[in-house]
Amino acid sequence: RVPSLLAGIAVFFPFLAFARRLTGDDRRAELAAFALVVSPLHLQASTTASSEALYLLLWVLALERLLAALATGRSRTFALAGLCASLAAVTRYDAWIALPLIVGAAWLSTRRSRSKSGQGTPVGGLTIFAATAAIFPAAWLLWGARAGGDPLFFAHYISSDHANLAASAGAHYGSLLGRVRQVGVWSLAFVAAM
Repeated sequence: RVPSLLAGIAVFFPFLAFARRLTGDDRRAELAAFALVVSPLHLQASTTASSEALYLLLWVLALERLLAALATGRSRTFALAGLCASLAAVTRYDAWIALPLIVGAAWLSTRRSRSKSGQGTPVGGLTIFAATAAIFPAAWLLWGARAGGDPLFFAHYISSDHANLAASAGAHYGSLLGRVRQVGVWSLAFVAAM
């Protein structure tokens, strides 16, 4: 629990910097950081022995550094952002879905804003970010393929585990009531997070 708690506390600082970069307004950034600190979902993630708080810390660091890299064009800042994203990706697999979306969104946003100013889109920097972000996930896939013959062993395990949980809920509550229960649980989690 201590690593989760430390990550939950530490995320405040890069989140504040991230919010400042997005809003350009210290007051709004501080309000956003305060909202994170008192969020019930963040408090829960920071006080349990799970990966969410570390994932959030690494992901916010990656996004904040990516915004800094887009603003400065510095290759090493793109690489640092990619390294944080790579670590986030091996902390939680959710990042594997988000990474291509982030690269695409960064490319589109810089393309629009820079075309007006005459500057080019930082394709080289985004390539550095994407390549660096792929390091640990690629190593994980390679290790899975070599160690067990299945590079996606984790996805198969998670899918099997979720199927077993669904079967257990279905056996206990019945198929329809089990599904209604799950929708209710996730709806309540969403409302509590807001």
